[in-house]
Order: sequence, then C-alpha cells, then structure tokens
Amino acid sequence: MSKTFLNVGCVIALIFVVLLTSGCRRPKPSEIDRWYEDSVRYIEEAFQRGLRACDTAFAPPSPENSQCRTGWVNWYLEALNGAWNVRQEAIQENWRSTRRSREELEERLRQFLPKWPDIQDIIKQLPRGLTVNAVGIPNDSPVMAPPGIPAPSGGGMPIDPTPITGTKYIFTGTVSCLLENNEGVDELIEGVLVATLVIQLSTDELGTSGIVHSGTIIVSLPGNFEASYTVISDPDNRVTADSTGSGWITAQTRTSYSDQAWEALMWSTARIRLPISIDGAGVMTIDSASRPWSEYDTPRMRPYTDYDLDGVLDFQADFAAFLQAHAAGDLRADINHDDQWDAADIDLWLQHFDEDHAIHGGS
Repeated sequence: MSKTFLNVGCVIALIFVVLLTSGCRRPKPSEIDRWYEDSVRYIEEAFQRGLRACDTAFAPPSPENSQCRTGWVNWYLEALNGAWNVRQEAIQENWRSTRRSREELEERLRQFLPKWPDIQDIIKQLPRGLTVNAVGIPNDSPVMAPPGIPAPSGGGMPIDPTPITGTKYIFTGTVSCLLENNEGVDELIEGVLVATLVIQLSTDELGTSGIVHSGTIIVSLPGNFEASYTVISDPDNRVTADSTGSGWITAQTRTSYSDQAWEALMWSTARIRLPISIDGAGVMTIDSASRPWSEYDTPRMRPYTDYDLDGVLDFQADFAAFLQAHAAGDLRADINHDDQWDAADIDLWLQHFDEDHAIHGGS
C-alpha cells in the first residue's frame, strides 16, 4: 500500500494521506518503520542545523564551539534513542507506551528547538490523485473569541486574554486519495471535512490578509475514524491572498485521532497550509488541485551547502570549505550521518548544492 508518514510541520494535505490510510486499520510494521525513518531524517537535519549554529556563533576551533557541538551531539544521540524507543513500542503494539515515548521525544525536541513545528521541509513523497475540496461560508455576525488555545510546552505564543472580533467561517467539503491496497490495486478512499475557523480579515487594492485566531478542522473517514486539528496560538497563523483572491491559509494545530494506535504514533502538532480562493462575497474555497505541489512550501537551504557560512551559495568557495572539513572528519561534512567520510558524502553534497542553487540562486 502506498504510504506517506509525516513529521510535524508538513502540509495538511499530506497528513490526510496517513489518515485516509489509517481509517481502515492499525499501523503496519512497514509503516511504523516509515515513521521512524522520517523521524531520523528530521533529527539529522536538526542536528546539522545545530552544528551550523555552533559554527556561526562560535568560530572553530574554540572552547565555546567545542562545548556547543558536544551539547548537540548529546542531543542527537538522545533523540535517535527516543525515536527508536517509539518504534519498538509501536512494533509490539504497546500503544500506551508508544504514546509516552513519543511525547518524551517531542519534549526533548522542544527543549532545544522551541520553533520545531516550523522547520521541517515538506516531505517529497507525494500521493497520487490527492484532492482537498471545501467551501467556507462566512457568518454575517462578528464573533468574539479568544485567539486560540495554549500551545504545547516550549512552543507557540502566550495567549492574549483580550477577546478579538473576527468572522466565523464554516467549511464543508471532501478529501480523497488514490491508494494501493494489499493486492496492489488502486482504491479511491474518500473522507469528509468540516471546519470552523475564526478569522480576522482586511482587504485593500493589493489583496486580503488576516489572522486565523482559533478553530478546529475535523476529518471523518470510513471505519468511524476521526481526526481533529485545533488551532493553537502562533504568529504564523495567517490568511493571505492577492488582488485576484488567490492565496493560502496557514496555521499551527494540535492534533487528535480517534484511534488509539494512530493517536499514540502521530505527532501532537501539525502545520496546516492549504490553497484558497476568496470571491467578492468573502466565500473561501479550498482546492488543493488548483496549485502545483511546488507551491506548497519553498524548500529551505540545507545547512551544509553554504559551507563557509557567508550567506551566499558560491560553488568554488563552498565546495573548497566542504572538502577541507570532509578531509578533517568534521561532523558537518558527514552528510549521510554514517560515521564515514567518503565519496558518498561528496556525491550528496554536490547533488544538494545543485538543488539548493536552482531554488535559492548564487554564483
């Protein structure tokens, strides 16, 4: 069966793939392994960014740089061990222990990375035939509402106790995706989306902008499965649209699943990012098929392609700095994290430099 597992920070359309799959059954061992592999990739990316931050703040070699790097090495090893514990408990279907281990891992991540839901690249393995279609009708009467529920420990923003005036949007629609079943045959899996969001909007000749203050998105799937996404307070909870009404809804959410196994395994926060169009009456339409996948997220520059830390992708300078560090066995130069400084790292660096250069430019 086709499968996509997510770390936090991914677009909600990809989250739906997991949910559409999970509406039928508990996680398979192969899917638990997929969660583990994706988690390890995220941890490795965070580790690389931590090492880069050490080198940016404290020029090596120095005692401060060494201390900073040691701290990140310890964090990296503990995070890997935490992800492995989650996998082991899930493989044995000890869902209560799985959830406890996963929550401990999340807390460890938050301690070092307060904004960790925001820094994960979009997962490249995309489903086939995925569509999210929903229409949001504004309520004519302004509503008074708090700007969200408290964020998890270590993340999000403090709550302003002053109520805000916004417009309640009620969305209804569908979610569908083509997935392979156990016999390798494509099946169309369909779900229902219902959402209530309190949004504060302003419009001028340039377009529409606003804040998503609160609300909940609920996805109901076959087999009495339900997934809930509740908006948590965050400065990036935004609605943006150009003068034609074409734009995006983005929000950080706290997740909840009706199935014990998936509730135990999946991350407790997720980033929603969905394309919208707004008409003259203020009606919002979500249509995921209206935008190419490349627009859902702009991939961030990898932490090791600008190896000399000058803010510019310059092949000659960055490659020379990388090769020097690679020859010295520097942790940042072990691109695939296999404790080997070999041709595989060089090949990956060249590949990733070309990809980053194509997106972010340079010389």
